Amino acid sequence: MAFHFTLEVLLRYRQSLEDTEHLHLRARFAEQAALLHELRRTADSRLAFETAIGDALRATPVPAAEVRSSAARLTGIAHQQELLQQQLQQVRARIAQQTERYWRARQRRETLQSLRNRQVGEYRLQQRRRDQAAIDEIHLLRAHRRWA
Repeated sequence: MAFHFTLEVLLRYRQSLEDTEHLHLRARFAEQAALLHELRRTADSRLAFETAIGDALRATPVPAAEVRSSAARLTGIAHQQELLQQQLQQVRARIAQQTERYWRARQRRETLQSLRNRQVGEYRLQQRRRDQAAIDEIHLLRAHRRWA
């Protein structure tokens, strides 16, 4: 007789929930990585633009309109960086929430898995006892035949 865990369907369901939560968590981390990449790219762009402006100002006189245009562009880049930082904070909050959901789902699955493992252990112990009892009975029958 093979082992049968009566809550196997529930265990598979809990495993699928855990897997789903893990996928969502990975998606949040991917969002964070994309935002961090965009922030680095924006910071590099800002630094390159500031360097170019500084070089241009030192090299030759620059018209006031071009200075205002450059200042507006720098303000735009700074604003974009602020927006990206806000988005990053939101994603990090979602990561924290998703991490909590994932660990809860994992704990629920592990609780059932632990119950299953205990039941498998008990089943195997009982099976070994049944096997030993059968072996003992065979030995007793053989011994009985010799005496009879």
